[in-house]
Amino acid sequence: MPATLAMVAMAKSMFGAGSDFPLTSARTASATASCADFGAARRTRSSSKMARGSPARYTKWPNPGTFSPAVGIPVETHCHNDLGMAVANSVSGALGDLDAGQDAWVNTCVNGIGERSGNADLLSCILAFRYGFGVSESVSVGDPLDLSWARRFGLWAAYAFGQPLPPAWPGVGRNAFAHESGIHADGALKDRGNYELYDDSVLGPFPSDWFTREGRVVLTGEYGGKAGFRHVLDGLGIAVADGQEDLVFSLVQLCASATGKPLTDDELRLIAGYPRQLALLFPGQL
Repeated sequence: MPATLAMVAMAKSMFGAGSDFPLTSARTASATASCADFGAARRTRSSSKMARGSPARYTKWPNPGTFSPAVGIPVETHCHNDLGMAVANSVSGALGDLDAGQDAWVNTCVNGIGERSGNADLLSCILAFRYGFGVSESVSVGDPLDLSWARRFGLWAAYAFGQPLPPAWPGVGRNAFAHESGIHADGALKDRGNYELYDDSVLGPFPSDWFTREGRVVLTGEYGGKAGFRHVLDGLGIAVADGQEDLVFSLVQLCASATGKPLTDDELRLIAGYPRQLALLFPGQL
């Protein structure tokens, strides 16, 4: 059975037996293996909280001769981005684990958002494994990955957190597939593969929410009325169940007030589709 690679969007491991600096330690391996034997650990973490590791160190630790075979349980990599190497370190660590025949877990964050300079970016890691190293062809990836949501997911998260993505952000940045330099433009026009590892269509469309329309636009939100509410939902083809309009309308106002931002199209669809469930978030207000 091939080793498995799993990306964890900042889920905490059940047991941490690493160090702030990825050292090859026989004593650490022995202690972790003992815990695993007694069922106290399901996986162990290689954590560089101070971001002082390097790709070379992570590839070698764990490695086929020491840590991974000794502990006999999956190894999880957790890296910070203080030196701009969170993705490189995370990918290198996972490749080392897989080379040792051990399952690999990688802690990631959407858009790399995390403490200080952030953690490993989820999409960047996925792209590196799939298109940089062909990992998805040689091992089983833990969960099915639908990259057609990548752009919408990343940009919606940036919008919700109030942390805009740089134009050159891998995959989902507005300039990620932009070519201007003469030789680059010429090569890309002749064959996409000259300068692009993968087709940008795999990442799906950019968000095109109602509230982002230019020119004359009628919105629905905290201060909106029924006319604007119905206009937006009709324009998006969102149907409201019989007898639920007042509840959905009130939820739109409350949610817009809570976020302080215009609601995205999918937020409106969620509210219209599950008003009674979402109403539980606002006890005594509806």
